[in-house]
Amino acid sequence: MKRLLPVLLAAGALGLGAWPARAEDSADTAAAIADRQAAEERYKRLNSAVEDLAAAQAALEKRLNALSDELRNVREDLVRANNNANNYVSRSDYDALVGKLKDLDEQRKRDRDLILQKIQDLGKLSAVAPAPPPAISPPAPASDPAAKLPSKGYEYRIQRGDTFAAIADAYRQKGVQVTAEMIEKANPNLKPNKLRVGQKVFIPDPSLK
Repeated sequence: MKRLLPVLLAAGALGLGAWPARAEDSADTAAAIADRQAAEERYKRLNSAVEDLAAAQAALEKRLNALSDELRNVREDLVRANNNANNYVSRSDYDALVGKLKDLDEQRKRDRDLILQKIQDLGKLSAVAPAPPPAISPPAPASDPAAKLPSKGYEYRIQRGDTFAAIADAYRQKGVQVTAEMIEKANPNLKPNKLRVGQKVFIPDPSLK
C-alpha cells in the first residue's frame, strides 16, 4: 500500500502537457510567467496534500498494526480460556472477550477503508493538478561583435570598385588573417553595399598584440 502513493503521483504527472519554454514577445512572456506562477502554486498545494495524505497513511498503518497486535492478544486469551480446564471463565467474561474481538476486527476494517479512500483522493488530485512548467530563461543579451575583434590593425581608404571581400582578400595575400566579416564588424558605421571612395576602413590584424 505504501507503493501506491508515488505511483499515483507519477501517473498524474506523466499525463500533463508540456509548457512552452520560451515566449515570442513581451506580452506572451508576461502571460507565460503568470501561468507558470499559478501552476507552481497548484503544484505546491498538491505537494502539501501528498505530504498530509502520507502522514495520515502512516498514522493509520500504525493504528492498524496496534489493532492487529491487540486482536492477536484477545484471540490468544480466548484460546487459553478454552484450553485451560483449571481456569474458570464466566459466560460474561467470555462474551466480553468475543465482543472485544469483533470490535477490534470492525475497527481494523474501517481504518483500512479510510486508507484506501485517502489514496483514491490523492489519485484524483494528482490527475487534475498540472506540474509546474519549466522556468522560462530570458534570452541571453547579444554580445558586442566588436569586443572580440583585434584592437590593432591598419587604416585603409576605399578605392573605386572595392568591397570588404576584395579588401580582405588583398590583405590575406599580404599575410594578414582577416575576413570580410571581421572588417564589417570592425566598421559598424560603414555599409558594405554603399562604400564611397576615400572612406577610411579599419582592417583588424589578429597577429598584432
